Amino acid sequence: GRMEDRLVSGCREIIERHELPMYSTGIGAKGCVMFAPEELHDYRDYLKIDFNLSYAHWLYYMNRDIFMPIGADEQWTLSVQHTDQDLEDHLAVFEEFARDVMAA
Repeated sequence: GRMEDRLVSGCREIIERHELPMYSTGIGAKGCVMFAPEELHDYRDYLKIDFNLSYAHWLYYMNRDIFMPIGADEQWTLSVQHTDQDLEDHLAVFEEFARDVMAA
């Protein structure tokens, strides 16, 4: 839907602009940023995830009052309670995260 498209495309734009080794994907209400440089296709590919970066991402959001379930592939579940401002807040934190990761 519209909300999923906004989060996935917003994250993709930030990833591309900062040249991060990851990608964003979603289906329906579920979506995430995968911390791997290439698309994952099976459980062996899952081992290519940068789990340290994934954990840092989780901490980054939690420290900015955006609750994220812990796990490298379960970052958001959208609901009717989410607003356009919630999506923009999420993307603003991801932009800050991307900037800080590339500066490190």
